[in-house]
Amino acid sequence: MFSHAVKPGTFIFVRIATNAGALSTSPGHFVHTASGTKAASAVVRGDYLKSANGSFAKVQSIELVLEEGLYNPQTIDGDIVVDGFIVSTYTRAVPVSAAASMLAPVRAAYSLFHVDITAGTMGYENSWRKILCSAWRGGQAALNSVITSL
Repeated sequence: MFSHAVKPGTFIFVRIATNAGALSTSPGHFVHTASGTKAASAVVRGDYLKSANGSFAKVQSIELVLEEGLYNPQTIDGDIVVDGFIVSTYTRAVPVSAAASMLAPVRAAYSLFHVDITAGTMGYENSWRKILCSAWRGGQAALNSVITSL
């Protein structure tokens, strides 16, 4: 199940490098840290990200990058492993309580019948992310100012 899966297109991502590897995710996706769950754009050097094996890896550097494709798979429990780190399938785009409520019937249908009742209708073809990324033609400073204003 995907709330969106946009293959073509360039999108803004946060690459968080740790002593155990690097995580690339959209700025608004929530990640699990030793101090709680926060948006990837709020992670700072010195934070600790939760690894797939349950240990925590110290954040060494953070950079904004452009990457191809934008995917948001939904899981039954709301977490997924990306690049070796446990991250949330929730984002800042919709309050977590509202997203969980809206996804409850989708998750129930998938749990009971293994059917994705969204049939791919939850795409982000005209999203603000696509508009921002296609409009971006500047350098790292311009990218940083866009992300900071979100």
